[in-house]
Amino acid sequence: MSEISGADMVFSRVIAAVDASGLDAIALHRVLDLASRLDVEAGALFIEDANLFRLAGLPMVRHLTLGAQTTSPFTAERLEGELRDLASRVASKLETAATRRGIRWSFRVVRGLPSVEVTAATMNRDLVVVGCGRNVYGMPLRLQLPLSSAVLRAGRSILLAGQRTRLTRPLAVVCDGSPSRALAAAARFSEPGSELTALIVGVPSETSEAAAPAESPLLARSYRSRQIKTLTQAELIRAIREGGHDLLVLPANVAWPVASLENLMSEASCDVLVVQ
Repeated sequence: MSEISGADMVFSRVIAAVDASGLDAIALHRVLDLASRLDVEAGALFIEDANLFRLAGLPMVRHLTLGAQTTSPFTAERLEGELRDLASRVASKLETAATRRGIRWSFRVVRGLPSVEVTAATMNRDLVVVGCGRNVYGMPLRLQLPLSSAVLRAGRSILLAGQRTRLTRPLAVVCDGSPSRALAAAARFSEPGSELTALIVGVPSETSEAAAPAESPLLARSYRSRQIKTLTQAELIRAIREGGHDLLVLPANVAWPVASLENLMSEASCDVLVVQ
């Protein structure tokens, strides 16, 4: 198995964490893209949330489909069957796409609390991908995704993936200008020959154009730095829009709560990678 390393950062697998939210297509697209680019295994972890089964055990809970005129009983048996069918479809999608592209793949189904199951089923060297960015039937209401929060609590590097099928434009990474795991990840994830933009917090404006740090051989490449006086969503959104970036890389120590990250994704139209 090939491994991607840089600084003290190593990724050996890219894994889509999926559940009943219906965002599996987004996560699988991104996983396959990155696994092919990084030459690592593509995986999918289908999580049957134990909280759903607790709900199904309550007699007052009913099953409602938006647009339908009636409700129906929400039982554990019905839930288990629907989840089994959904997991089968996800596995089939992954197998077909990975086989076509010659990518090594794996699939696993677990049941329990998402944060616990993600921690148990993955390693520090794994990158976990979660699909995000869904509006409810075109309305401004956005679904908050507990799975994203669970992955962040699990202490794994996480990619919040939006609607686009590929990451093609230059990347931006938040750093202090010195070698770091986030900087190494950004260098590895960017397309060959593409420019990497480092958004450096608190650096004087006269250093806005700087060479890559000599101590970081991964960054011996086209490299641009840009000053951000304070690390706020407004500053990041402006920088990403002006640079036309598809992906923002954040070190874990500056990451916001998932709701804020999803808002950042929506406003800036980019994916967000949080590197642990």
